[in-house]
Amino acid sequence: MKTSSSLRSFPALLLARAAGWTSSGLLLAAGVVGAVRAYDLMSAGHEFRDQNNIGEEDIGPICYDEIALLWSGNQTLRWTHVSLLAAGETLYLGNAITGMSMARKAKPGEISKSDIHRWAFFTHAALMASEIVMGLFTTDALKRGDHETVSSLGIAHAAVGLAIPLVMIGAGIVIELPARPKTAPPAE
Repeated sequence: MKTSSSLRSFPALLLARAAGWTSSGLLLAAGVVGAVRAYDLMSAGHEFRDQNNIGEEDIGPICYDEIALLWSGNQTLRWTHVSLLAAGETLYLGNAITGMSMARKAKPGEISKSDIHRWAFFTHAALMASEIVMGLFTTDALKRGDHETVSSLGIAHAAVGLAIPLVMIGAGIVIELPARPKTAPPAE
C-alpha cells in the first residue's frame, strides 16, 4: 500500500494528534460523568436502604423497585455520559480511518512506535466493544433494579471505561516520545 506524502504532511499529523488527544479527553470526561452518575445512584440507593433499616443481606423487591425508580429519575448525567462517548468515539474513528493511511509498514523483527500505536488501536476497539455491551447490560439491570448485576457489572464497566482513555493516552505518549538514537552494533 503506497502512502501519499500529503497524508504524512505536518498539517495532517498535527490534525491527527489533535484529534487523538481530544477524543481521549472526551472519553475520559465521559468516564468521569459516568462515575458521578454511578456514585449518585449508589449514594441515593444506600441512603434509602439505611433509612429503611435494610441490611446488605436483606436486599429484596423493595430495593429493586427503588433502584429502578432512582435510575429512571433524572437522566441528565446519563445522556451527558452517552453524548461524550458518542463524540469521543466519532472523532476517534474518523482519526483512525485517516491514521490507517499514515501507518508505516512493519519491519520484521522490529517493534516500532507505529506498531505499538496500531496495537493500541486494536486494544481500544476491543475494550470499546466490551464497554458498549457492558453498558447495555448495566442499563438493563438498572431498569430492572437488579442490585447484584449492577454491582458486578458496574465495577467492570468502570474499570474498562478507565482503561480505554489510558490506552489511548499511552498510545499518544508513545508516538510523541522522541525516537531512540540508533546504536552501532557491538564490535566483533
